[in-house]
Amino acid sequence: MNNAAYKKLDYSLSLISTAADGKNFGCIINSLHQVTSSRPPKFTLSLNNDSATSAALKKSGVAAVTLLSQDADEKIVNEFGYKSGRAIDKFAAFPFEKDENGCPWLREGMVSRLSLRVTETGRHRLVYLVYLRTDRGRSAGGRRLPDGQSARKSWQGCPACCPCLSRSRAGCRLEVHGLRLCPAG
Repeated sequence: MNNAAYKKLDYSLSLISTAADGKNFGCIINSLHQVTSSRPPKFTLSLNNDSATSAALKKSGVAAVTLLSQDADEKIVNEFGYKSGRAIDKFAAFPFEKDENGCPWLREGMVSRLSLRVTETGRHRLVYLVYLRTDRGRSAGGRRLPDGQSARKSWQGCPACCPCLSRSRAGCRLEVHGLRLCPAG
């Protein structure tokens, strides 16, 4: 399997968190995507069904997503990415705040925060896809993209850390409740 092509996918790291039964839960995700630009914007993300955070999210129905900055402390990723919320309180080592829904979130190492409500309905369908093969592409000028370079990183405008994915040269269009969330916006 040649995975060089899909290894060029650009994504962000985020902390999804919620509270249920008097306890805080959270884990690192790399799969937050804006699905619509309608008001309010709608997002999808992926969670392991067996995780404590997933079970808590099913109970609470609300979450906070903290978009982590590139220079976020490695301790955040290690604590929330590699430890189980069933065994420890992941938030014990960090100062945190709670949003209006009672979901904990970290101000340290963040680019922005989203407060979200789970919805099972909508006009979009989430499709699961299985890898079959890859091919490496060429840039618009016909040159093969060098290793480590993705087309998105070469685009100037809305940065890769922003969930709006507009990549507009005019800047980001992502706003929630009138708050512009993109660090470039």
